[in-house]
This record gives sequence, structure tokens and C-alpha cells, in this order.
Amino acid sequence: MLEFILAIILIVTMARVAVADSQSGVLWGCACLVITFLCFAIPIPFARVLVAGVLTWVAMIAYKIAFNK
Repeated sequence: MLEFILAIILIVTMARVAVADSQSGVLWGCACLVITFLCFAIPIPFARVLVAGVLTWVAMIAYKIAFNK
């Protein structure tokens, strides 16, 4: 249960980071939701939420580099 709460906090945080960076919060929130859902296949509890956060952060940086935003 605690892991799901952390996942929700992660999704909201990444959406807020995107809005603060002049990007779409809904888009990055949904992307983080999908990445978090996929990371639940990792068998290590709590680390999967951390991995999802790092992957979303890297995707956000890669998007900014690729499209010069």
C-alpha cells in the first residue's frame, strides 16, 4: 500500500516538474504512470518506484535535448 502512495506522489511530482519546466504536465504525468506501471514487474519493492522516477526524469531530459526545448 505504501508503494502505491509513493507511486502517486511520484506521478504528481513529475507532472509538477514538467509544468515548472513549461512542458505538458498531463503528458508527463501519463508517461510517468505508464513507466511506473511497467516498473511494477521489477521484483524489488520500493526500488521499482525509484527506477520509474529515474526513467521518467531521463526521458524528460532526452526529450528536451532532442527537441531543443
